[in-house]
Amino acid sequence: MRTTVKKLEPTKVQLTISADKDDLNPFLNKTRNDIAKRVNVPGFRKGHVPARVVDARFGYATIVSESLNDAIPAFYSKAMESKKLHAMSQPQIDIKDI
Repeated sequence: MRTTVKKLEPTKVQLTISADKDDLNPFLNKTRNDIAKRVNVPGFRKGHVPARVVDARFGYATIVSESLNDAIPAFYSKAMESKKLHAMSQPQIDIKDI
C-alpha cells in the first residue's frame, strides 16, 4: 500500500492511498467466507462454498464492493498511522479506480 500526503490548508490534507490486489485479498477472502456462511448453495454445506462458486454466483464486482466496506476504514487507519496524522473530522472519500 502506497500513501502520499498533499497539504491543502494548515489543517487539511489530501491522502492518496494506492492498494494493490495483495492488500485487498484478505478482505476479499473474508467477504467470500461471510457470504458462504449465510447462503445455501445446492451441493455444498453451509460455510463450505468455494470462493470461485461464490464469485460466480454473486459476481466478482459484488464481492469487491462488499470488501471495500471493510478495507477502506482499515487502509485509512493504516495510512493515518504511518504518516502520523490525526483526523479532526470525518474524511471525504473518493474512489478513483478499482
